[in-house]
Amino acid sequence: MGHLKSGGSLGENLESFSSLADGVHKGRVGTGFSLKEIKHGMASSHRVDCCHFSSDGKLLVTGGHDKKASLWCTKSFNLQSTLEEHTQRITDVRFCPSMFCVATSSADKTVKVWDVNN
Repeated sequence: MGHLKSGGSLGENLESFSSLADGVHKGRVGTGFSLKEIKHGMASSHRVDCCHFSSDGKLLVTGGHDKKASLWCTKSFNLQSTLEEHTQRITDVRFCPSMFCVATSSADKTVKVWDVNN
């Protein structure tokens, strides 16, 4: 985990990172934890500004002021991996529904694509 995934330009991949790219919301309502728990309890002692669930609901990625993206198992609430390469706070995180990767954007003016399988 934590390896950058290369291939294609941001423009070629941008639409694939939108969970609503096809205009249809595919999420499910479930039980587990609140957004308040995500923001304060799960991720870190630093402020969490963004989060996104994988399309199957099994993983959650969070990002914020600690400059790291954290990948969580939604069943066990265990931290699966920490993605660290940004030099400033993370401003957004997104799972790609068609490939198993995560995109992170940062106040450092970079976008990174991470291969979740590594």
